[in-house]
Amino acid sequence: MDTTMTDMKMSKAEKKMYPRSVGSTSGPDFPWGLEVRLDSAALKKLGIESLPAAGEDCMIHAMGQVTRVEESATEKNQERSMTIQITKLSLSQAMGKESDDDVWNGVKKDRKG
Repeated sequence: MDTTMTDMKMSKAEKKMYPRSVGSTSGPDFPWGLEVRLDSAALKKLGIESLPAAGEDCMIHAMGQVTRVEESATEKNQERSMTIQITKLSLSQAMGKESDDDVWNGVKKDRKG
């Protein structure tokens, strides 16, 4: 499997295809479903004791299980999708920023849960 990172940010044309929220002049930067929210329990399980600043990059390494696949076609287009349940997860500061010490006051490299 290719592990090259792909920029998922949508082009202006792609953004026009997404509904806008009330008061917004443009669509979202990224497609729906690419956001991961970690609650207090998940942060504790990952060993994150202090939160990074909003806007800070992080590396996500995850294992998932495909829980749903869909494929449909109409005369005009074809749609395909898949749903992945994240089953194992690790986080660290973005590449080039981490050190051998703890990152984010508690998150350790290769932490096992």
